[in-house]
Amino acid sequence: MTGWYRDMGHRYLELESTHRQALWESTHAFPIPPAQRRSERFMQTFWRQQKQRRSRFGARWKNFLKMILSGMIAGHCDLDTLLDPFFLHYPRPHEDRVWYPGLGHSNDPADLLGALDMADQEDPWRNQFRNAYWDHPGSQIPRLQDKFKPAPSS
Repeated sequence: MTGWYRDMGHRYLELESTHRQALWESTHAFPIPPAQRRSERFMQTFWRQQKQRRSRFGARWKNFLKMILSGMIAGHCDLDTLLDPFFLHYPRPHEDRVWYPGLGHSNDPADLLGALDMADQEDPWRNQFRNAYWDHPGSQIPRLQDKFKPAPSS
């Protein structure tokens, strides 16, 4: 692994650890109605902090993508890098991404971990196809098959 890849890996891990909650919130909605924000101070504070987390993460993510673009220009990686499931588009605030654990299952989850497992099975994009990277739309392009990760052995 060259120094550039190692450096980008470290930068991403730093970005992920610093903005872990914003990453999770970008794929799991927690709607707070305006009336509830007005009536409950805690909810108003939480909503404001959520917006700030998203804004800070968005700025850092754009800087990270600029570094990837610089790496492409320098020849460290090619344009296909952006088709890797890792670079899955994070939903914009106005895009529909409401999360309802248990909707597709006959029983309700016993705990939060169970709910997250259900959500990951229902919508693999919510965790950037980490559990099923071979199902990512980019892996269906013939020239990209097995480029980023080998297909699972049967």
